[in-house]
Amino acid sequence: MKKNLLPVIAAVPFLLFLCCSSPPDKSAALQEQIDSLQKKLDDTYRPGFGEFMSGIQVHHAKLWFAGKEQNWKLADFELHEIMETVDDLKKYQSERRESDKLIML
Repeated sequence: MKKNLLPVIAAVPFLLFLCCSSPPDKSAALQEQIDSLQKKLDDTYRPGFGEFMSGIQVHHAKLWFAGKEQNWKLADFELHEIMETVDDLKKYQSERRESDKLIML
């Protein structure tokens, strides 16, 4: 009986070590992944101020023609498109001082 018990007694400290040891620290690997994703995010294309303003110009011209033809549904649509573009401009170009001066009613 003692012979059968010896391997079990020898295995107990090893099993306790496995159970009680802390998992490997993965914070360095996770931080590296965060840094990599942040770099990709920083390099992502973002429309410039001029691209937003060009879009507003197109919608403004359509708004003018809609008003001239008294197409109020189209005028309302174009007005909302301009408002959405201004909101996006404020969101994506917030570092530009011109963005602070944009006011929509």
